Amino acid sequence: KVNDRGDHIEFVAQKTSDFLKVQLNKYSREILDRYKDIPFPDGKALPVMSNQKMNDYLKELGQIAKFNAPETIVYFKGNERIEETMPKHALLTTHCARKTFVTNLIYLGVSDHVIKQWTGHKDNKSCEVYHKMVDEIKSREMAKCDTI
Repeated sequence: KVNDRGDHIEFVAQKTSDFLKVQLNKYSREILDRYKDIPFPDGKALPVMSNQKMNDYLKELGQIAKFNAPETIVYFKGNERIEETMPKHALLTTHCARKTFVTNLIYLGVSDHVIKQWTGHKDNKSCEVYHKMVDEIKSREMAKCDTI
């Protein structure tokens, strides 16, 4: 709660020890306000749970929301290429949410400079993957014009 500055929060990122300042929108402000009078351990502003438990809940919510479209992931174990197909809800994680947030920011036209300040990304190379995703969205949207 001590990091809440009204229109933004300030904190030191655990992974990089960088100082971050993140502006709040009306939705994030509403969430913080909902919990403002509830005492949490160590002066936290929100309830805290393990990343593993949060990911379990995200998968459960995805299942309730019927995110059942099959998704194929490809990864390597040594030289062995492995493909696995599973329902989309089984792939939901906090990192997936972070990637979705950054992709949506790019899609909305937020500058890379601002995105990197909010997320703690160090360089442009780490943001390139998100731009590729947005390009795919733009191509898919443009293809809709082919049906006119």
